[in-house]
Amino acid sequence: MTLLNADYKILARIIANRMKPTLQDLIYPQQHCGSLGTSVFEAVATIRDAVDHSEITTNPLYVIAFDFQSALDRVSHRYIDRSLHAHGFDDPFIRRIMGLYRNASSEVQVNGFSSNGFPINCSICQGCPLSMMLFAICINPLLHKLE
Repeated sequence: MTLLNADYKILARIIANRMKPTLQDLIYPQQHCGSLGTSVFEAVATIRDAVDHSEITTNPLYVIAFDFQSALDRVSHRYIDRSLHAHGFDDPFIRRIMGLYRNASSEVQVNGFSSNGFPINCSICQGCPLSMMLFAICINPLLHKLE
């Protein structure tokens, strides 16, 4: 579990609010992750409608399901940086985002004793206001290739 301090969350919320209007123009409309006003229920309804349409019109339909369980833990910080650049965000904005990840470290506490700190070189912080938006940007190239 990741515990984020209040300063981090305030800065992340400010960055997220600045990113929201731009994000809608960058990610695919079919992508529900990180999109304003959408939910997993709309994604399920879209799939159901596509299957129904395919059955009625007898047009072939291909459905691909991805299991993104633990996906946030596996996104490298370097890839986040590259994805943000590829999507046209400017350097000062990217530096602010990457500053949240630079020199990130963690430690394990067991029975009141803490381990030495260890660096965190990959993962999008769960519970962070930016997490879903960053993930949406990171998977956008995959969706582009599938399109």
